[in-house]
Amino acid sequence: MNELSPFDAITDDLKITATYNLSFNTIPFVQNGVGYTVTLENVQKNGMEFLPFSPNISVGLYVAAKKYKAQKPEVRRFLEMIEKDYSDVI
Repeated sequence: MNELSPFDAITDDLKITATYNLSFNTIPFVQNGVGYTVTLENVQKNGMEFLPFSPNISVGLYVAAKKYKAQKPEVRRFLEMIEKDYSDVI
């Protein structure tokens, strides 16, 4: 599955040269005019500004965890919070 399939309308004109795990790591590249960063809404750091796509483009977010694996308390609590906070869409 193409990770950018919801963006097919705009990807023909894009030249994707890098991917990242932490948007913070892209700040020097953006600040030096090397490129742009596509990130989560309202992530604003070090003078960078969030500009939404227009029209709005959205994709689903999935969280997967092994059901019967012993989990650290922090992981268990995180999953419980997701289930509670997003029970209306799960």
